[in-house]
Amino acid sequence: MNILEKANEIVNERSEEKERQYGPFQQCMLKTAKLASIMSNKEISIVDAYNVLVALKMARQSYAHKEDNLLDAVAYLGSLNNFLEKEGSPNNRLSDEEYDEAYEKTLRPKTAFEKFDEDYEKTLGYKMSNRHR
Repeated sequence: MNILEKANEIVNERSEEKERQYGPFQQCMLKTAKLASIMSNKEISIVDAYNVLVALKMARQSYAHKEDNLLDAVAYLGSLNNFLEKEGSPNNRLSDEEYDEAYEKTLRPKTAFEKFDEDYEKTLGYKMSNRHR
């Protein structure tokens, strides 16, 4: 099997197995970009995060040929392509507000109070946290 077939298998055919082990890859990339943004005090997009991973694999490859470096780089590029096909081009990046909202909705675990507040709102029509304002 050539490297492109292996990369396709990793990215497109074994995704369920990897999701059980590491979580959904696209959500992990969103979280990676968000964490990198916080750590570096500047915006790091998901596309930027993919570019860093590919660059790391190519930097390693520059020291010694290992098929795994190239396989991972091609797999990251394939996953990036899937992301861009689904989400649009990097020129259509999310605004800071949209990015934060996507993070809040998909990645950050809710606190016990936030869960209670949501249930309270569903039942009574307003949030408990609004009563203290």
